[in-house]
Amino acid sequence: MDTLKQQTARGVKWLVGASFIEKTLSLGTTVILARILSPSIFGLFALAFVAINGLNLFKSMGFDSALIQRKDDIDKAANTAFFIIPLLGCILFLILYITTPFIGKFFNNHDVVPVLRALGLIFIINCIGLVPKALLKKEMRFAKVAFSELIGALGFSVVAIFLALGGYGVWSLVGGYLFKTLILTCAIWYFSKWRPNWRFNIKIARQMFHFGKFVFLGSLAFFLRMNLDKIFIGRLLGVAVLGIYALAFNISNILVEYFSNKIDQVIFPAYSKKQNDDNALKRSYLDILKTVSFIALPLTFCVYLLRTELVQTIYGHKWIDVIPVIQILIWSGLFRIFTTSAGALFMAKGKPRYGFWLSSLQVLIFLILIAPFSKLFGIKGVAIVVTLAALIHVFLIMFLLKRLISMRITEMFLRIKVPFLATLMMSFVVLLARFLLANIFLTKGTNTSLLIILLSALASYIFFMVKFDRQFVMKIKTMLIGA
Repeated sequence: MDTLKQQTARGVKWLVGASFIEKTLSLGTTVILARILSPSIFGLFALAFVAINGLNLFKSMGFDSALIQRKDDIDKAANTAFFIIPLLGCILFLILYITTPFIGKFFNNHDVVPVLRALGLIFIINCIGLVPKALLKKEMRFAKVAFSELIGALGFSVVAIFLALGGYGVWSLVGGYLFKTLILTCAIWYFSKWRPNWRFNIKIARQMFHFGKFVFLGSLAFFLRMNLDKIFIGRLLGVAVLGIYALAFNISNILVEYFSNKIDQVIFPAYSKKQNDDNALKRSYLDILKTVSFIALPLTFCVYLLRTELVQTIYGHKWIDVIPVIQILIWSGLFRIFTTSAGALFMAKGKPRYGFWLSSLQVLIFLILIAPFSKLFGIKGVAIVVTLAALIHVFLIMFLLKRLISMRITEMFLRIKVPFLATLMMSFVVLLARFLLANIFLTKGTNTSLLIILLSALASYIFFMVKFDRQFVMKIKTMLIGA
């Protein structure tokens, strides 16, 4: 195993492992908060983050990605970026502070105004740490990044739950997120050896902007793709419905939003180091696809088959309306398995515009279909459009990969064949276990029966994976334990 491959494996191990702990912590926190706070409070917070995430795209203008992709004059580029990025953060805070009344008017909800102004501090805090964070990623020091993010997640949980128990409502979420951002930024600076020397290079700034502009445009289109559904729901159906949708979306896309994104953070610098070797890029992409499928396929099918039991047991009866939305959105998360690391590959090959055009097409689909579908089918109509757009996105990704690195569609499907077959066998075990528990042992709807079904699913999936592809399972075990 070469050095780069070892570094990549360790990076995946640390970021995905930390992400698993972080997501488990986040899930536990969400369950506690969901039992304390109402759907309308979650909806208000989700509404605020539509605006926050929109402006968040401007926080670096792609300069941090350009720094990771760059091969020379790294220190000069880092100092140049450090002049620009924090300045952008301050400008974004001022823009948000001034425009919040108009945002509240657009959504017919003035409660969001003070929430947005408080959350605007995220821009200033976060931008201060982007350059050292990018350098840590470039140097493949992902353990430091992972540990920093884990500390931030723990900080959010402690502060948010403490404030929620104190009756602070939406401010418990706001306070938790601000504290998380502050702790994360401090930890990044603690672990980074780099310190600015306050030198600005206009030539390097132009070079980085040339690369970063398409990263930014792609991020802008990606933001619209990920938030237009929430904008329409918040505008047309209200914050309570948005709270239901936001939870359903998070459950349905849990793997893509957390684990796959962590893999992208690792694989972009790794792809960049071998950007001229198409065969190596293809092998890496297919390996990642199989690894993500190994985790995502069984979890996706389990959530789909057990959606009612999981929601009622974990979140409680007041969140029962998320179940039919999960039934649709879960497939959008499944389709996005195929897009994992594709954006990183496009950027490593110097084609960030591909991501921009792909996301722009999905935005166009949303603009055309979401309004009429939401009027006809309500929140489920929005979920249908999101899932349809995700499916189209997958086929376009496949076309571009074939054009860029000669990737055949059959290669992709063959690579996930074993996890898919093992998942089908596991699904049969889940259905059989549920039937037996409900009709023979008469334990339907109990926490014990759900636990038995989940353990049966885990045991059967591991059994069939070892049976069908023992070598791959051992490889995953080695990567997680010995990388």
